[in-house]
Amino acid sequence: GIVLNPGTAVASVAPLLDMVDIAVVMLVSPGHGGPKYTEQAVEKVKALRALRPDLHISVDGGVNEKIAPELLRAGANVLVAGGAIFKADDKKAVVAELIRNAPHKRGNDIQAADDHSGPAGSASAFEDDACPDA
Repeated sequence: GIVLNPGTAVASVAPLLDMVDIAVVMLVSPGHGGPKYTEQAVEKVKALRALRPDLHISVDGGVNEKIAPELLRAGANVLVAGGAIFKADDKKAVVAELIRNAPHKRGNDIQAADDHSGPAGSASAFEDDACPDA
């Protein structure tokens, strides 16, 4: 995999994308927190999806139920929402909202090929390792 911090341009990793199964787009610089670069992350996700339609694209670093739909529409198919859940007073409600935004639960604005695969419809080697029951 490869990670794009807020300051990493998609163009700088484009030559490497054929060598990886997953790209992680960070909303914040690791270990620093601070402002979330949501708009910038959305554009990176769209660019990555255009370059590699079959790539698993994860977004991390402050994902919550409010921005999840925008990230999914852009083409992300993995969202890391640890803080949004564990810091919430009503964890169950946050999880329920995130699940409602999952591609297989949504309408035509977000599409998944099926419940067990990435956006291209075929499981990658990464997915087989990470989810042996999928």
